Amino acid sequence: MAETFYAGDKVRKYYAKGDISALQEKEYYDMVATAFPWLDEKSFVAISTPVLHPVLKQNFVSCLLPAGQTKILFDSSIHCAARKFNVENKKSYIRAYKILLENELPNLTWLPANCNVLAIGENYAEFGRACPNGIETFKDYYFSGDPDIVETQFQLERRRGNYETYYGATCINNEVIEIKQYCYDDQQFLSDWDVYAMLGRREREVGGIGKTELNEEYSAARDILNNKVNSTNI
Repeated sequence: MAETFYAGDKVRKYYAKGDISALQEKEYYDMVATAFPWLDEKSFVAISTPVLHPVLKQNFVSCLLPAGQTKILFDSSIHCAARKFNVENKKSYIRAYKILLENELPNLTWLPANCNVLAIGENYAEFGRACPNGIETFKDYYFSGDPDIVETQFQLERRRGNYETYYGATCINNEVIEIKQYCYDDQQFLSDWDVYAMLGRREREVGGIGKTELNEEYSAARDILNNKVNSTNI
């Protein structure tokens, strides 16, 4: 299982291909493809269970786009992207996860002490495809921090992954509408937001630091990932 997030009493599970049986994968895929016949099975690398959106008040299934498609659709500031599908009304949109440079980080008055913003989720309609109303009214901020501090500030239940835990805040302007707890019990391709954010920032700066320095960053990132796994297994 790639990921589990909790938002109050809501639970969403996000499965990478290969995490579940071929039969289950086809069942999830068919649920979306029946409503969106233009969807190709190669158009995503992970798929979620439906969850109610706190602003749009509709259920959405998330499908994570392959890296190649993300690069075609967006510039280098976007680390990854996902399509959000409502199978009942057959409307969809794209969520792009933007990695920010240090000087681009917003002033979020609600952000708990010692927390780090890792990415911002911004929403886009696709040309020629029906889109829900209101996707431009909110943004999502994804951050890391001390679970004790975050849980206390937002009065959250104690929910933590065995390997890693991150957080997301759905906001209208600077008002928090919902806090999500993202839990990972082991290292997988979605489980290391802090490392992805670090590399994303350095990749945006590649013109200024050069290829050799970027290769050094990749090497350092691999060391961080290996150390995280080893410390988790102790």
